[in-house]
Amino acid sequence: MNRILFISAYFLILLLLCGCGATQVVRVQTEAREELVNRRSKYLKLYMNDGSLYILNSWQIDDFQKKVSGTGMHYDIKRNLTGVRFTTLDTALRPFEINKKDIVLAETKPVKEQHRQFG
Repeated sequence: MNRILFISAYFLILLLLCGCGATQVVRVQTEAREELVNRRSKYLKLYMNDGSLYILNSWQIDDFQKKVSGTGMHYDIKRNLTGVRFTTLDTALRPFEINKKDIVLAETKPVKEQHRQFG
């Protein structure tokens, strides 16, 4: 009985010591580093200053005009679909043109390298 009481008290003390500390979150905004964007990736997600999101499946970065253009989907802050621009054989829609200064975060998926199989 004493052993169970001792173990319970021990875990209670550990729980109090681990869970009572204050956590401080520090957010630092730095200038975007465009060289980190994988330009070979098929998809590009752009999170915007206004909270909206672009998911582009065909895209390019125009360094001279400081814009990203591409086809895909645009979602508002509540993630409701607000625009779709795709190029098909029948239609050629004008791509989205997004100013770089309005982009908060750009996300790509890494391109997996294909390795030769020797055998």
